[in-house]
Amino acid sequence: RITYGRALLSQGDVGGAERQFQRAKKCWPNCTEQQNAPELLLASIYRESGRREQALMEMKSYCRRTARAYDPRWQLAEFEREAGNRASEAEYLEQCNQIDPFSRRLHVLLGEAYEVLGKDAQAALEYEVAAAVMPPLDRVYMTPQAERPATGDPAEVEARGDLRIRAARLRWQLGARERARELLERVIREGPDTAAASSAAALQQEWRSQ
Repeated sequence: RITYGRALLSQGDVGGAERQFQRAKKCWPNCTEQQNAPELLLASIYRESGRREQALMEMKSYCRRTARAYDPRWQLAEFEREAGNRASEAEYLEQCNQIDPFSRRLHVLLGEAYEVLGKDAQAALEYEVAAAVMPPLDRVYMTPQAERPATGDPAEVEARGDLRIRAARLRWQLGARERARELLERVIREGPDTAAASSAAALQQEWRSQ
């Protein structure tokens, strides 16, 4: 059924492919293979045709069956973020983190979701973790075609500095002022010629009077 559905899809017969994938779901109700799961094949059809709720339903059904599906959870988090459901977004990102924590983008998005939800301490931690994910470990650079920057690349140093400043601001607001100062000092030490270092120095000056 899956092979037949893919063949129909390649010929532009979306309706026929959908019917075959629905039948495949009945034949293989416990499939956990991401490449062949009927729910994910159906979700792809629904997503491309604008049937968002049906795509969500299929992906959620698949994710309930397996704890190791990173990409479907990532897509669900994206759907929830676009819909403004930040608590649900955070939940799916947390599940992604349990599967594979080596993604700077994941920690940034989770930090932003936590900020919206008023969980500033957790947001600060996520920004710090995001800054600690170096390019050699970041899953975004694990594909053969990805161009991985050097750890000392100026843009990379700048990005880490910006994340630590975001964390420092939250730490300061939470009263963890020593930790906030440590973060700013690290930004200046690791990238003294960056715009992030200038921002950190300006914050240091501002906080001296507080």
